[in-house]
Amino acid sequence: MKRLYSVLFSNLHLKVLAFAFAVLFWLLATNKEVAETQLELKVRPIATGDYTVVSYRPKTVTLLVEGYRKELLALKEKKEVEVKLPKELKSGVNVIEVNRNNLQLPVPSVKVKTVQPKEIKVTIELLAKKLVRVEPGFKVKKGWRVEFDPNYVTVFVPEEIKEVIDSVQTEGVSLAGVKPPASFVLRLDTPFKVFPGQVKVTLKEEKGR
Repeated sequence: MKRLYSVLFSNLHLKVLAFAFAVLFWLLATNKEVAETQLELKVRPIATGDYTVVSYRPKTVTLLVEGYRKELLALKEKKEVEVKLPKELKSGVNVIEVNRNNLQLPVPSVKVKTVQPKEIKVTIELLAKKLVRVEPGFKVKKGWRVEFDPNYVTVFVPEEIKEVIDSVQTEGVSLAGVKPPASFVLRLDTPFKVFPGQVKVTLKEEKGR
């Protein structure tokens, strides 16, 4: 019994270390192994033109993909794939082919072999351009003057609300500790597509003060 104990526990730390290295090498080898699998992922259409996506179907696609196991696991965890839409589309329903060229995977090194279904139907609404003024999204202290560069920007909005929109605001910001003259850049806070997306803000004191 004593001899058996001695055999089992002699150089125990070396045996544990060897086992740990064996497990580590196994994991590394597994992660570097190229595999093929089928994944069902959510679809997210990405608009590239002057329109907004109203609805689309189906909501998922099934991909046959190939890559390292760790990359396939990462893709599975993301649960979503983007489909880049054409720049020019007609208002209403558009049939979009889904292929390797317009699929954007969150793990780009993974190879797409097949896509099912091969098409999605996307309903879009064309947007109207309108030039609108920029207004502060923060409180301007008495005696201060605020200037924007540019002071007018282009927004892209649905046609039915085009006449209602006449301005956009900057993001809100605290001016505590700020004294004019001062300049900084703020993004524009709007749910609509806007160009440019940010403006330079300059604070000055009113003349005569």
